Amino acid sequence: MSLFGHFKKITGFFLLMVLMGSCSSSDDLQWHQEEGYQWAELSPGFFGSTGFKKVDASDSNIDFINSVSRASIEENRNFLNGSGVTTADVDGDGWVDIYLASLEGPNKLYRNIGGLQFVDITEEANLAHKGYNSTGVIFADVNGDSHPDLLITSLTKENVLYINDGKGRFTLKENSGLQDSRGSNTMALADIDADGDLDLYISNYKLKTVRDLYSADELSTENTVRKQGDSLVVVPPFDQYYGIIKTDGRSYRNEYGAKDHLYINRGDGTFEKVTDEKKHFLNAEGRPVGLFRDWGLTAKFQDINSDGHPDLFVANDFWTPDRLWMNQGDGTFRSADKHAIRSMSFSSMGVDFSDINRDGFTDFFVSEMLSSRHQRRLRQLSEHLDPIDGRPQYNRNSLYLNRGDHTFAEISSYANVTATEWSWATNFLDIDLDGYEDLILTTGYAFDYQDLDTQIELNRQTSRTMQSTGDILRYPRLDLPNRMLRNNQDLTFTDKSESWGFTEDDISLGMAIADLDNDGDADFVINRFNTEAVVYQNQTSAPRIAVTLKGKPPNTAGIGAKIRLEGAKVVQQKQISAGGSYVSGSQPMAFFAADPENINHQLTVTWPDESVSTIDGVQSNRVYVVDQSSAVMKSRRDSSSEGEPPLFRDASDQIAYVHHEDRYTDFNVQPLLPALLSRQGPGVGWMDYDRDGYDDLFITSGKGGQIGIFRNNGNSELERTEIEELSRSAGGDQTGLAGWQTEKRLKLVLGSANFEQGSPQVPSGFMYNIDNTSADVQELPGVLSTTGPVAASDYDGDGDLDLFIGGAFMPGEYPRNASSRLFRNENGHFVRDPVNSRRFNEIGLVSGAVFTDYDRDGDPDLVLSRSWDSIALLENRDGNFIDVSTDYGFNNYKGWWHGVATGDFNGDGCPDIVATNIGSNSIYKPTGGHPLKLFYGDFDVNGTLDIIDSYYESDLQAYVPRRKLYEMDSMPSLLGRITSHKQYARSSVGDIVGQDPGTIPSREINTVQHMIFLSSESGFSAYPLPRKAQFSAAFHAGTADFNNDGKEDLFLSQNDFSFPSGIFRLDAGRGLLLLGDGHGHFRAVPGHQSGIEIYGEQRGAAVSDFNKDGRADLAVSQNGGPAVLYINQAQRQGLYVRLIGPAGNRNAIGSSMRLVYEDGSKGPAREIQAGSGYRSQHSAAQVLGTEEKASSLEIRWFDGTTEIRELSEEGRAYTFRY
Repeated sequence: MSLFGHFKKITGFFLLMVLMGSCSSSDDLQWHQEEGYQWAELSPGFFGSTGFKKVDASDSNIDFINSVSRASIEENRNFLNGSGVTTADVDGDGWVDIYLASLEGPNKLYRNIGGLQFVDITEEANLAHKGYNSTGVIFADVNGDSHPDLLITSLTKENVLYINDGKGRFTLKENSGLQDSRGSNTMALADIDADGDLDLYISNYKLKTVRDLYSADELSTENTVRKQGDSLVVVPPFDQYYGIIKTDGRSYRNEYGAKDHLYINRGDGTFEKVTDEKKHFLNAEGRPVGLFRDWGLTAKFQDINSDGHPDLFVANDFWTPDRLWMNQGDGTFRSADKHAIRSMSFSSMGVDFSDINRDGFTDFFVSEMLSSRHQRRLRQLSEHLDPIDGRPQYNRNSLYLNRGDHTFAEISSYANVTATEWSWATNFLDIDLDGYEDLILTTGYAFDYQDLDTQIELNRQTSRTMQSTGDILRYPRLDLPNRMLRNNQDLTFTDKSESWGFTEDDISLGMAIADLDNDGDADFVINRFNTEAVVYQNQTSAPRIAVTLKGKPPNTAGIGAKIRLEGAKVVQQKQISAGGSYVSGSQPMAFFAADPENINHQLTVTWPDESVSTIDGVQSNRVYVVDQSSAVMKSRRDSSSEGEPPLFRDASDQIAYVHHEDRYTDFNVQPLLPALLSRQGPGVGWMDYDRDGYDDLFITSGKGGQIGIFRNNGNSELERTEIEELSRSAGGDQTGLAGWQTEKRLKLVLGSANFEQGSPQVPSGFMYNIDNTSADVQELPGVLSTTGPVAASDYDGDGDLDLFIGGAFMPGEYPRNASSRLFRNENGHFVRDPVNSRRFNEIGLVSGAVFTDYDRDGDPDLVLSRSWDSIALLENRDGNFIDVSTDYGFNNYKGWWHGVATGDFNGDGCPDIVATNIGSNSIYKPTGGHPLKLFYGDFDVNGTLDIIDSYYESDLQAYVPRRKLYEMDSMPSLLGRITSHKQYARSSVGDIVGQDPGTIPSREINTVQHMIFLSSESGFSAYPLPRKAQFSAAFHAGTADFNNDGKEDLFLSQNDFSFPSGIFRLDAGRGLLLLGDGHGHFRAVPGHQSGIEIYGEQRGAAVSDFNKDGRADLAVSQNGGPAVLYINQAQRQGLYVRLIGPAGNRNAIGSSMRLVYEDGSKGPAREIQAGSGYRSQHSAAQVLGTEEKASSLEIRWFDGTTEIRELSEEGRAYTFRY
């Protein structure tokens, strides 16, 4: 062949490839009929790339602009919320058409003629609907004739229904039952009452805000509110607009929105509005409450709890909380339990559902307005509402991860989705077809009323003129890029907006998803504000399977059905929905990733009536239409049948103890503290104070409260009791505790914080000698540093226990180093150890302490956790402690460490270290290899220590303040040179304080995960605890073999609500059990399986087999909340072992033990400690689980001597003496 012939062949091949490329639209699909379904081949192309391509209006012929005049906005600012778009094949030609809503002009219907080209057929279709201020639109077959009808909401007029004749011609339905608008927005349809047809929910905003009805003078607080007794009331006529909201002891005047509307389908394609709404909407306790005057933006139906009934989530703007309504199966809804969701977004805009980690449970995402860019975020007004029903609301997105029992952990910070700018339409979609759904959001707003500088200027002008007319028009325009976030398959997301096709700034609102080019992947349409609407074409060529449904009339699209695909990389599931995207409705089609090598995928459709269709032999690059007529009814699995009981049973009624926490305003002492310092307790300890052989329970108190003492009566019951001296009102917060038995008494040391007492002269702790019901006391001298943890061990080897008192911080001087101290035990009295205490002077902000013989040399070493610092390891050398932290690399892990404990997690006989931290689900996350920094100094030279909480900002390439300008008012002279929020947002820490940040004292954090440091011959290796452990802050880490399998497990106490308002509290934990595998790895156990479900701020915790059944029971404290007692119900029984030491150390503190099996192998070593974890102490008696039959026990006594004690054949409880 000639060279020219070769050239022709090559160029011809490439031309063919171009023509077959992924961007080309398919011809009409060629359908193949099978029993119960039909399918068609798809042509995804060869040269695709992940993402979307904007289709020019000149190519698509879509010339629609949702234009809104300034005059309309000035009269009614709710016009700014824009309009939506919906998609459906209205004429049955096999191509999906587009309908766009307009606020001031006519709506438009565009017929899809293929090739991503469209023709305006609005007039022929009779769908102009001009003059109705259209907002929401959705195609849905409401009369069961298989043709998509059209529902339209209006901002100010009536909501309507158009009936489709099947040829794309529509008739306005008279007497549809839909009523006048109340500022209507999004519609969602589902069969809520299981009668087969689609019912309708409409979210309502408000016809017009009160700010567009009255002047600023008329709306002043003085003119609208008066005091009536001890309460505030709104005076007429303003009481029809405002209400007084009480939360966290404060009252607010807030404007109400409008009630949403629920319509029941009469069965003939018309609707009846629910007027007896209290019968349909119940509170969490089952009492009628009805609907609320919320600012409704988006509503969506989804079967959240997998009971086959569509539940309802409503995203509400402003202060009105979101609503999660659980369908009771009969068309009535019950508010989800307050523990189901622990915090919410403040101004929620959109919502969508997905199984983001493919674990089979439904998760969901709620969008809000927080900016991801520092320079914009610091110019935004941040609104925060203290807990209503226990749920605070924050300016941030929320991502709710289903724990498996249909309660949710909010993990937006962990997932990197907290801030996506001013977001509207929110949709999960597998953009890259990897089996995991990504996120796509529309953004922007015509007038950025969150801009603080404009707000300040308008307030100045209003105070002079008392006029507010047209104020919204004075704010700057906020054009933004839309967002696409890739699901990384590990519960985190990465912003791919620009690389996936969002390259321009605009104001985008409604969005509809559909396969517009018949290639089996999702394209989408956006209705923008005062800008032409836009179509985006999906560019991927990845293998896919697309599915639509043909349901039985009247639910002909199978709305509410669940489609499951098996055979690809992961099992995927999608529920078919109607509406529920902000003011929009998408094509009811599911898009799945496929395995091109597998010709036997399986599709399973579970229809709303619980019938099931199953299709085998499903292949990639096909679209399937599944017909319900061939579905088979299958017996429903009895979900009420009892499985294995949870590991722990709640027995908290035995103690009924609530931790006392005085209200104390730490920020009056230091206004810019990163967290409250007064809410760090309580601690928990198990000790046998009455020497009857049974562990009793101690729970420390806050200032002004009384320690909880619970005597074990020997019958598996605890009884509240008091001990003279010890049970007096606490002068300060009781912090850590440590206790041990001597020959005649229990010695109990309680740390005492001086912070709230206001004096360094008060005792830093008390040592009680307890003799049954009485005690004498020794005061431990006070210092400037306030007391944190307490731990005891015989570090000088003289036979009695010595004491460590950790310095948590210095009041008024945070975060300067605090001082800790060691006390030697001299004939029962504690005397400060001057040599060692000098080494501990200014050792840092000590939060946890535990003595452990890490080097196995027979004497106790000391491990400290420190805030804004590293873990400290201090080696005992002949009674003197030497800091060896750097030698083992602990200095490389600087964190907000809370607690520290040890355990032999890899079974090598040496103690490993576990340390709790703030976790990975907070705003405190180091980025780009730069640590977080806490700068401190007297910056304004007024004698008060100032703090600047900061992080590294890549755009400025400098450290910048985390807090807003108005939060920095404690340094007025320093900030005098800052003239605007805009200037402040562009300023580095160095700019603000006027000096090189390198010369400013600071503390830093480069590690936020909870970590385990596994020992080995070469030192320690650091590993983060499992992913689910990182969802919240943790405090106590407690080691025990909870399931008695011979491997050490962990319990973590979780949550921290002590941050300033506006800093998101950490509430995604409820106490976490981590089961160890004996090699240093752990598996998180869900709460409904472990039985541990504590929703407050857990602090100290302690383990004891207090009922002596060979199982480790657990007591957990909560700051300002009730203590919880769990009884272990493990199937296996462990060995109960108690060591008895000499007179000064009867509990053999500092000893360790490990089982020896018949084959010579050994179990993990367990140490006996006084003080560990977080301000707590476990029982000295141990429960050792067995992996196999144990023959003996290896005891390493506190003095380093080792011996082997034989175990009997049938024995379960042992006592061994020194």
